[in-house]
Amino acid sequence: MLLSSLILFAMVASFGVISHRILIDNFESQSDAQHQRYVKEAEGLIEQTAQDLHQLAGLTPFLQGMDSALLASSGKNITSAFDLHWASLQLHNNIHLVRFYDKSNQLLASWGTPEPDAHKENDAILKWVRYVNDREQPLSPLSCAENCMQYAVEPLLVAGKSVGVIVLGTSLAGAVLGFENIAGADIGLLIQEQGSAPAGNGNAMRVPGWNARVAALTNSERNLAILNQVAQEYPNLDSLENGVQLAWDGRHQQIKQLPLRGISAATGSRLIVITDITSTVNAIRSSTQQNIVIGLLGLMLSEFLLFII
Repeated sequence: MLLSSLILFAMVASFGVISHRILIDNFESQSDAQHQRYVKEAEGLIEQTAQDLHQLAGLTPFLQGMDSALLASSGKNITSAFDLHWASLQLHNNIHLVRFYDKSNQLLASWGTPEPDAHKENDAILKWVRYVNDREQPLSPLSCAENCMQYAVEPLLVAGKSVGVIVLGTSLAGAVLGFENIAGADIGLLIQEQGSAPAGNGNAMRVPGWNARVAALTNSERNLAILNQVAQEYPNLDSLENGVQLAWDGRHQQIKQLPLRGISAATGSRLIVITDITSTVNAIRSSTQQNIVIGLLGLMLSEFLLFII
């Protein structure tokens, strides 16, 4: 009888463990599928940002006064003509940088504030300009050296004639913040800083535990506190690649990195998603407890039957 009881107990325990493992596996499978959807949605937002920039670049020669200024390759004339449109592009199209280059890759005119590391940025832009001038094919580079910027490098055509290259740049912060409206999850863009001293704006949001600056973050007040807590428990930022979980204010949060082209550890930037998984965690606990109760009742019933037999 003792042997039978031990066998029944082992079966009940195994049933509880297996059931719990199945629930966890299902959760991880659903989480991976959701993560892949997030990646596609984020890539779609970045791609749309690049397409909007290229569309603006193609329309630039048709702005008032721009055709003759571009044909003359006159920096003074380009400045006079484009000054009329710069404020509107900043306000309505969120453009942060505009540069005009001639066919010899010489800078003719520019608008916007350069990156803190201006020399590094200028070298990268000039490399793109040379490529586009040589091949007359547009580029859509993404740079996260300091602040993640999406660029459009486009050949300038006036009356069918190639007259140079235009470079447009916009911060990815707007696209990142738009992710919440589409995916229904919070998202943040982290830029790892070099050294221990804060770079750029000293008033910027930071996560000291990761030595990272927050370039964009939805629901920033709550999520910045969450990220700082995660950084204390997981000081290695690479932990986010596989995802981590945190109990916060009675809720369960999952924080995981989105692997995107141009936004990765190699570039010093990370795009992370913060998902509330409280309902899933509670469902797993409830199902596990229910299975344990059913198993124990079954064990008690079996023991009773064995006893009366």
